[in-house]
Amino acid sequence: MIGNNIFAASSYEGVFLSTNNGGNWIQVNNGLTDLHVFALAVYGSNIFAGTGGGVFASSNNGATWSSMNAGLTNSSIASLAIHDNNFFAGTNGSGVFVSPVLTIANFTPVNGAANDVITITGTGFSATPSNNVVKFNGILTAALTATPTTLRVPVPNGAGSGPITLQSMAKRQPALQFLASRRQSFR
Repeated sequence: MIGNNIFAASSYEGVFLSTNNGGNWIQVNNGLTDLHVFALAVYGSNIFAGTGGGVFASSNNGATWSSMNAGLTNSSIASLAIHDNNFFAGTNGSGVFVSPVLTIANFTPVNGAANDVITITGTGFSATPSNNVVKFNGILTAALTATPTTLRVPVPNGAGSGPITLQSMAKRQPALQFLASRRQSFR
């Protein structure tokens, strides 16, 4: 469950969503490449689906799904679990894979102008700066430095107020809001 939304997995028809305590159900499979869904897990406002074709994540109540299969050697997923910021995927025949959940806990400062450096803290980042795809209101920027818990990124030219989104390898994080400001020159 996420809020009042109830999700159910189906072994042949994907993921279903009810917004009225199970009175009605709709399929929410946009982006799922395999409708054999064997497991669901919820983390914050994210839902994860374990399918016969790997792990998929949605940050918008199942409206769209993105693959997050980096490092999996067997994409037939039988079970999912999340514990202490770690994501576990149990496979059919290849054991259990673990990965830190990608989260943005905070960023500072909360507003800035083009080329100001923002520090993003969280979990699950790649320690290789180029493996972290960061966008400010849809405009791409390149991480200057990266650790598994901290990114330093410049505000890109043309970025206005809006969401900061992050993708690290094949993991995606839902957006957090950033406020753009204009650089003032005082004469």
